[in-house]
Amino acid sequence: MGSRGEEPCGDDRTPEHSAHGEIAASIGKAETTVRQIAHRARRRVHARRRRFEPDSDASREIVDRFLRAAATGDVRTLSGR
Repeated sequence: MGSRGEEPCGDDRTPEHSAHGEIAASIGKAETTVRQIAHRARRRVHARRRRFEPDSDASREIVDRFLRAAATGDVRTLSGR
């Protein structure tokens, strides 16, 4: 039981060992900053709004280059050069 009588959550990691804490330490940001970034990212993902309308011709070209690179192993085709 926790200090207020609630059930333990099963995650006994301390804040400095939380996923956000580990990410913060690895990228040199404060844990609160990482939490805010994650919150905003989750909100955007759940909103499922497009940030822009992709160009279908450009998208097709990118997919074609990727498939060519995957089939041949030539990653230079990904740069489009």
